[in-house]
Amino acid sequence: MIGIVLLLALVVAMIYDYIYPRYLYPYRARKLGAEPPTEHLSWPFGIPAGFGFLKEARQLRQMETSLEFSHGPTKTVVSQAFGSHIIVTRDPEVIKAMLSTQFADFGLANRYKVLYPLLGDGIFTSDGPHWKSSRTLLRPLFMRERVSNLKMMEHHVQSLFKVIDGWNGQPGNVQTQFRLLTRDTALHFLFGVDMDSLAGVEQYFEIRGGEKISGTELTDAIRVAAGWLGVRAKLMQLYWLASPPQMWKAVKICHAFVDKVIETAKTKDKLEDDAEYSFVADLCQYTSDSKLIRDQAFSIFVAGFGTTSSLMSHLCMHLAATKRWKKLREHVLHDIGTDPSAVTFETLKSCKYLQWCINESLRMHPNVPLNLRRARRDIVLPTGGGVDGKSPLFIPKGRDIVYHVLALHHDFDIWGKDADEYIPERWDNLKVPSWCYIPFNGGPRVCLGQQFALTEAAYVLCRLVQEYDDLIGPGYDAYKFRFSLTIAIEPGVTVKFVRS
Repeated sequence: MIGIVLLLALVVAMIYDYIYPRYLYPYRARKLGAEPPTEHLSWPFGIPAGFGFLKEARQLRQMETSLEFSHGPTKTVVSQAFGSHIIVTRDPEVIKAMLSTQFADFGLANRYKVLYPLLGDGIFTSDGPHWKSSRTLLRPLFMRERVSNLKMMEHHVQSLFKVIDGWNGQPGNVQTQFRLLTRDTALHFLFGVDMDSLAGVEQYFEIRGGEKISGTELTDAIRVAAGWLGVRAKLMQLYWLASPPQMWKAVKICHAFVDKVIETAKTKDKLEDDAEYSFVADLCQYTSDSKLIRDQAFSIFVAGFGTTSSLMSHLCMHLAATKRWKKLREHVLHDIGTDPSAVTFETLKSCKYLQWCINESLRMHPNVPLNLRRARRDIVLPTGGGVDGKSPLFIPKGRDIVYHVLALHHDFDIWGKDADEYIPERWDNLKVPSWCYIPFNGGPRVCLGQQFALTEAAYVLCRLVQEYDDLIGPGYDAYKFRFSLTIAIEPGVTVKFVRS
């Protein structure tokens, strides 16, 4: 009897899944004077398409399909995957409404549940009043005086030079080194911990009950925990299927490490010396809630080191593939010179070609290629509906909408037919249309750490250019791209740094 009931329920659900997107959704839209977007449906329950997306990810074909969408005639479509109907858009007017003009109408979908195991109630998982209070708490800690402190970065850059020189003029995977570098700088800035993993000396850190873990164990825990978060994000509504014991073990190690840092920070007076600055110690001056401090600090850590290393890796890939290193070096030496002490926040900003190279890399491969929101209520946007995308767009309550940043940044209508080419010179007097370039999001949730990430990337690139005459690497055919929370380059960025 139970089997018959379940079978009937499945049949009804499959019938509804077929009828709703084809008839009921368009009917509701037109009743409100709107149109549904172009449909890419996958019956039943989006399961075929869902497995197709996972296959694309496994075969590293997400970049190709993203570019196909960016060049297509339709800027907004609706598709299905694993039980969800999802609107995908690269329309800057739709994105503007989601992130700014109708900000209150959209929430974070299931991000909280997906990321909670590691990030808890941090700024990237929270929404509504809690998010507002988090942003108010954290904004002062990203003052320019803090993010433009380059002394700490130079310490880690010197370790990077030693690694590169140890290659003895042979190619090496710089993506791996950038991940270590940005993780070390993030740990240093946020937690006051100098792991210095590029130096190759194992560090040990005390956690609960006097127990100690090595830097390698901490690194592995961060990698495992963050990796499973990426899997959970891909599974969307089925995120709960990705909750293995190894994820929870890794999360426990990460939390124990941060909790010990917070415990130590609470026993110290506020440090005024920039060289000894710690984000956690600073945050302890504003609140005594240890879980709040941990969730906020670790959220920024996970978001920060992965995105910045991704930016620096893509920069080296582009500069080697297009043979622009020497040109960048000429500009840096002309605008800043060869003296490391001349590299300041102000001189980095004043070197236009350096900034163009960074802007173009972020356009080609934005740190976060896809982002997601969910409609809090029935919404009608002024554009995005219909085959041509120019009719009003109806978004029902609970519908997820992905704004495809990478596709937006490669749209021929905005950037021209050379949109898929890395051309830093395009930024010379370029007037970017509103909401067409959003590498750090936009609106009220624009990235708080934007200036820190840009400063670190510019500083490391500038110092490398000062130190090495040329960068030699393969063309783009050597690379594929893995989409997770960021875009990783496979099998890595293997390049050769050349001294004169």
